[in-house]
Amino acid sequence: MSGGPISHTAILASAGSGKTFQLAHRYIRLLAAGASPDQVAALTFSRKAAGEIFESVVRYLSDAAESPDKASVTAKIAGIPRAKPALFLGLLRHFLEDLHQAHIGTLDSFIVGILRAFPLELGIGTDLQLMDNDGADASLLRREML
Repeated sequence: MSGGPISHTAILASAGSGKTFQLAHRYIRLLAAGASPDQVAALTFSRKAAGEIFESVVRYLSDAAESPDKASVTAKIAGIPRAKPALFLGLLRHFLEDLHQAHIGTLDSFIVGILRAFPLELGIGTDLQLMDNDGADASLLRREML
């Protein structure tokens, strides 16, 4: 990544290609650019992948806060010019303090959060219930549709 403007990005790639690595460093770059965790959405398809993104952000920030060499590496990858360990320590503190506002999760959970926050505006009932794919209700609906 370069130190230029930051725009919205979707990272599409196969398993094992480094998506988590790229997303974690992009997240760090956005924090360094002044974004707060509630302004950044890091979304994926599985809870496991979301957990890996979160763990990677914390690990890269922690490592970079520990040593100038690690700070230099993280800064280069994230596109943050001349970053020192103190910057990463501050970003880590800020991230952890605002963790309750972070959007690192699945696409499903993010969309459900929006549906629950704005049911009337979206024209849906306020009694939104998620359906278990393997539950009896889902089985019945599948049979009805077929």
